[in-house]
Amino acid sequence: MKPLIELIRQLDQTSRGVFVVFRENDWQRAHRNCMVALARTMKRTKVQ
Repeated sequence: MKPLIELIRQLDQTSRGVFVVFRENDWQRAHRNCMVALARTMKRTKVQ
């Protein structure tokens, strides 16, 4: 998960925006909730 977070942070700082989409699988719920919390600290990142 850490490489993904670093990539998203880097893209958030250098691009127009990042839109991360998670499927509705139960095993992805924890990762999605983590990304939602982290995205609140980023200006141009949204998580669905």
